[in-house]
Amino acid sequence: MGDRDLLAFVIDLLTDCLPDAVVADRLPPLQQLEDALPVVLVDEPPGEDPIVPWGGVAPIIDNSAFDVEVFAPSLAATKPLTRIIRDVMFSLPQVAASPVTRVSMPSGWATRPDFNPRVRRVGAEFSLDAHA
Repeated sequence: MGDRDLLAFVIDLLTDCLPDAVVADRLPPLQQLEDALPVVLVDEPPGEDPIVPWGGVAPIIDNSAFDVEVFAPSLAATKPLTRIIRDVMFSLPQVAASPVTRVSMPSGWATRPDFNPRVRRVGAEFSLDAHA
C-alpha cells in the first residue's frame, strides 16, 4: 500500500462501524462538542522504528501508534463505543485490503481529564504493524 494513509483507513472503518458517532482526527469546536456527542478522536502519535531486514535499507514493517479517545455525556455511554472500537481495531488484520498484520493495545481504556463537567472522556492506545 506504499503511499497509504493508515490514519484515514482506520477513521473510515470506525466511521462505518459507529454510524451514530462523529469519528475524526480533530475535535469539533469546543463550544459545539456537547451537541456532537458521541465523538471519537483518532490521533497518530509517533510509533516505533520500522523493522528493516538484515542488510537492507527499506523497512518491511511499519509500526504506527494510534491514540483513540471517546467523548460522551457519561462514562456509561462510552462503554458500548469502546467495545466496538476495540473489536474493530483487533479485526484489522482480517479486513479486506488492510495492510495491518498485527494489533496490540499497550494502554487499555481509562478515563482522561475532562474538558467540561458535562462531557466524559476515555482513551486507549493501539499499536498497528503494517506492511511497508
